[in-house]
Amino acid sequence: SLRAILGRGVLGDRTVELISLAVGESSRCAYSLAIHTALGRSLGLSDEEVMEGRRGSSSDRRTGAILSFARRLAGSGGRIADDELDRLGAHGLADREVEEVIAHVALNLYENCLSAATDLPANLPRVAPVPETLAT
Repeated sequence: SLRAILGRGVLGDRTVELISLAVGESSRCAYSLAIHTALGRSLGLSDEEVMEGRRGSSSDRRTGAILSFARRLAGSGGRIADDELDRLGAHGLADREVEEVIAHVALNLYENCLSAATDLPANLPRVAPVPETLAT
């Protein structure tokens, strides 16, 4: 599966969960937000880090660039500005890492569509989407 292949990637579990949170918030997917909030916390993400990830930001500049890009990519149907990839490179991401970020965004969008179409129960406490005025 794509998740298994990406599990052998270079981004690290915490970054992957933060990407999932950013995409889940962008998609306003209750299932994704519940699952990835729980998974993120199990990896040691604080409540503040979870909320920052959902907003597409981070106190770490490199991670912030990844999450901001992930939200823009998820919200744009994959269309990005010409300089987006250069900006990621300026934050130290190699081509392989950028490709992995894009693949994680695509995987999460697929999973969010699947959960919306089938109304998957998360069996976890519901996580409300961030109000639009607070989302970046």
